[in-house]
Amino acid sequence: TVEKPFEGNFFIQCYNRVGVWDTDTTASGEEIECQEINEKVNCLWRLEYQNNGYYAIRQDSSGYYVTSTNGAAKLGAKASGGFTNYQLWKLIKQDDGTHKIQSKANFYYYITEENGNHNRIDPDILVSNASAGTRQKWYLKPLTLNLTVRYDPAFSSRYGQSALESAFGNNSAGKSVSSFFLEQFGIHVKVNYIETAYQSYPYQK
Repeated sequence: TVEKPFEGNFFIQCYNRVGVWDTDTTASGEEIECQEINEKVNCLWRLEYQNNGYYAIRQDSSGYYVTSTNGAAKLGAKASGGFTNYQLWKLIKQDDGTHKIQSKANFYYYITEENGNHNRIDPDILVSNASAGTRQKWYLKPLTLNLTVRYDPAFSSRYGQSALESAFGNNSAGKSVSSFFLEQFGIHVKVNYIETAYQSYPYQK
């Protein structure tokens, strides 16, 4: 099956779900670590599909890309002539819902958590050719905003459900709320409509 390419910002979470990709600073050359969830600072990653089966992975806060450097995953600038193979990654979905992240520079190499024991502070993120089991499996969690719209029956009886949905369907830029937030901020918006009891004046009776 062919899946729609990932869009927007994601948390990249380790297999045991206690840490996410993060960096202490946003400087070029900074090494990526798997930091505890409550420590996260620079923890959002934009997945940019390259139309060739590979992604560049950009840190949202710095604008730098995940770059394979001497066995480590570090922040690096996009090369002047375009992405190098050391900056391109294939996302390989696993049966348990995780993904393995394979380097284009060498398909034997995968992004790997240095140590799955988080009693050790902030394990480094490596690019390793050794089979490392679950330390090479990652959950890709989209940054999601749940928007709840509550309305009473008077609104839908007077204006119709379509009016309610169209209110959130377009903004001044002519885009839906969902597409605007995804494009501008990498946020995935889920709009939920909930009908409440009659409350609107003068229709409450």
